[in-house]
Amino acid sequence: MIIRNSYFLAAPSLLAITLTLLSEFHSTSNHGRRVEAYAPSLTRFKQSNFKRFSRTGFVTTSAGCRSSVVRFSTASAPGEARGSPSKTEYELDLSHYSNTRQFNLVLESIAAECASSKKDSSVDVISRASIAEALVRKLDAENAIGKGLFKADVATYNILMKVWAKAAQTLAEGRGRGDINQVIHAMDDVPEELTFGGVYTAKDAAHRAKMILEDLEQRYLTGESEVAPNTFGYNIVLDGLSKCQSKDSPQEVIKIFEKMKLWSTKGVLNSNQKKGEEEEYINGDASKWQNIKPDSITYSVLMETLGQSKDQEVVSKVDGLLEELEAEYEKTNDHNLKPVTRVYNAAINAYLKHAGTPQRAHDSSSKGWIHAKKVHGILNALNTKWEDTGDESYQPDITTFTMVIDAYGRCNDVAAVERGETLFEKVCKKWNETGDEKLKPSSRTFTVMVNAWSKTWDPRSTSKVEELLKRMEDMYADDVVKGKGETSSVKPSIRTYTAAIGAWARSRDRSKSQHALRILKKVSDMYKETNDKEIKPTLYTYNSVIDTCARNGGSPDQSAQALKIAFAVNKAITAAKLEPNQITYSTLLKAVGKLLPQGDQRNEICKAVFEKCAAKGFVDSNVLKALEQSSDRDLYYEIVGAAADRNGYVNFDEIPREWSKSVHRF
Repeated sequence: MIIRNSYFLAAPSLLAITLTLLSEFHSTSNHGRRVEAYAPSLTRFKQSNFKRFSRTGFVTTSAGCRSSVVRFSTASAPGEARGSPSKTEYELDLSHYSNTRQFNLVLESIAAECASSKKDSSVDVISRASIAEALVRKLDAENAIGKGLFKADVATYNILMKVWAKAAQTLAEGRGRGDINQVIHAMDDVPEELTFGGVYTAKDAAHRAKMILEDLEQRYLTGESEVAPNTFGYNIVLDGLSKCQSKDSPQEVIKIFEKMKLWSTKGVLNSNQKKGEEEEYINGDASKWQNIKPDSITYSVLMETLGQSKDQEVVSKVDGLLEELEAEYEKTNDHNLKPVTRVYNAAINAYLKHAGTPQRAHDSSSKGWIHAKKVHGILNALNTKWEDTGDESYQPDITTFTMVIDAYGRCNDVAAVERGETLFEKVCKKWNETGDEKLKPSSRTFTVMVNAWSKTWDPRSTSKVEELLKRMEDMYADDVVKGKGETSSVKPSIRTYTAAIGAWARSRDRSKSQHALRILKKVSDMYKETNDKEIKPTLYTYNSVIDTCARNGGSPDQSAQALKIAFAVNKAITAAKLEPNQITYSTLLKAVGKLLPQGDQRNEICKAVFEKCAAKGFVDSNVLKALEQSSDRDLYYEIVGAAADRNGYVNFDEIPREWSKSVHRF
């Protein structure tokens, strides 16, 4: 951490601050230059004589070599002599598998690789999923000519769909792309006839799982295959579509769900069949599709996906699905339709995403309050059902409690937050009394509570937040002592500490910038000690500290202290190998406007900050607004020029495009 406490022991004069900040912003350092570590390799790669992308989606060179996504460390580079087969060649040799079960276990191991939760993992999930599909393709091809030693079963295809579904989730989370060597030398050892292409994004991977399911459906319908799809496979595909976070996912999931209900009750009618003709499908009768009936997991995935939708009727649709599932279970007593805790958690999650924000505080009729009371009612009903039946599948878990607490926190009302706090203390007490791990507060539970208090503007919020942080840290320390540190559910997360900084930003404490700095230094030290990316400060964390400084105020000495912290933290962003964005620059401008008196010194710093922002291409409407509010009117019009009218409104078509080249627009 480059910020040191000794740096802030004395509040320097405003003139000294001005000279220091101007020298930093006018310096010609090379920090902004990007060094392409792989430039020589990429240059050689681009200079190769490539043909157009082939229909399979793999790149073909003039020598006929394919290149796509992954090279494994066990494989030699192209042209190298090697005495043993690569990992890929070994996996694709079916003689290594004695039966279907052993074959499926290998597919499961690939699925586990694609689902790896390690954020620093360099595994390229697209190529690993491609290897899994190549394996199944090869097995099917050998069985087609009567040379197969064993056959694929429904579990084989389900696991293959799982591989692609997990790959979709990993890609959606920003992981699973591999390194440069993998990108250049992918799939070198996979025969051409076993490859396919077109998978580049999370949505593509989810659609690949869907295509495998549709192919399985078609082959079973026509009698080409005896392997019939089942509900488990459909649920895998639904989950992949849900986790890929595509805007089309809700519609696609609903369509598959409706198909499952239709085919399992009325069978499959050939779309090419003319009226009066006999049905062409061998396995189109409803009796052949009883194994694809939606179950409770299907309903829960559907509700989770509906939560992603912008449909205004989501809440009523989720209500309808819950009522439908409960009625079906009561009528059939089918264990697969049992509305267990996961189902209610999915419903609550959907409600939360569509709860909205209350228009005013202390309004018990607001949308936020209504949803909070609604989900609390679900929790109470679930708890009553568990106590009456003793059936643990109905027991509310910490996820249930956390979401209900979150619902109250979103009301932005002290009374609601206090209700959430009562619930939090209740679940903590139950966990302490019973030792039930299902009820152990997680880091997310603490984050929700910290967030709730940080948004209240209540004078107690900072003390409440500091107490919550200490409790979380103490619980984690106990887990570490017990040897459970790596798997602890209460392992500190940067989200919790960033939310705590937000609480200080909203407080009236005149030393809040120093408290925010203290938290930043703590998490920076924790990251240095553990190298745990979960606690690594993000750009949002740094921006939150600068925002706290911009809200500081107080005496001239306190303002000077806060301003210096703001610019020191800005400098720390670059040291942390992050890049300041439009939020950083607009918040810095606000800090200058709030903490420095009007005059030439403030104008000079505003101008320097804006020039650096423009050079980096991060000028947006918030930056321009902050500049207008922080600088003198003459300076504002000098910088913006003819792009602004007499009221200060800026026409973005009139400003240089270079000023906003790095701003992401959606």
